[in-house]
Amino acid sequence: MYEFTPWSIAQGLQNVNSPLMNFWTGTAAGDFWTGISQCNIFLEKIPAVPDMEPWEKDQWAAEVKFLKAYYHFYLLQQYGPIPITDKNLPVSTSVKDVAVFRDPVDEVVNYIVNLLDEAALALPNRIENTTEELGRITKPVALAVKAKLLTMVASPLFNGNSNYSNLRDNRGKALFPQAYDYYLSLLSFSSYVPTLSAISPRDCFCISISSCIPFSASSIISRSCALLKGLSSPVP
Repeated sequence: MYEFTPWSIAQGLQNVNSPLMNFWTGTAAGDFWTGISQCNIFLEKIPAVPDMEPWEKDQWAAEVKFLKAYYHFYLLQQYGPIPITDKNLPVSTSVKDVAVFRDPVDEVVNYIVNLLDEAALALPNRIENTTEELGRITKPVALAVKAKLLTMVASPLFNGNSNYSNLRDNRGKALFPQAYDYYLSLLSFSSYVPTLSAISPRDCFCISISSCIPFSASSIISRSCALLKGLSSPVP
């Protein structure tokens, strides 16, 4: 069963013919490409839905944008450069046009960051109706995933990794940046600042131990939350 897949991998049962936790084609795991396709359909259709308040449509669309960004992010973690799937292809698309190229890491990261920023604008700082809506996406969750993404791509694995200098697509386009970006490292840290301003002290512990935030960020948030105690409003 899927819930025991990590244990199966730890036992040495991973294989190349039918990989465990295969999120690319969905064998022995969820198919994230189908999830992205469903997000695109939702975002395309929700403006025409009747009997919904505009604010409700905006929040639902923001939640779906977050999911779409998260699916891209997870695939990027697993497989490196991936094709950005912003819109679904029509069924009449030719076989040639369906065979899309992977996009370079920088373009994938920028796309995910923009999606998360768009989602954060319409997401609440916190869930007020915890009885019926606890577990829905909030602004701190979206910004925490953005922080984790930027931290990952600022690491030596993605930031100027010469081991991937020859990784190019059939057009000869480089898929990994070869020049080390010092400012990307600074950006990955500064991305935590707006996250902190949206978090209430009561929520700090829950967010700091969540899987959305790396350990270093958890420490930053824990220390910052101590400073926020007693404040009635978020720090500007």
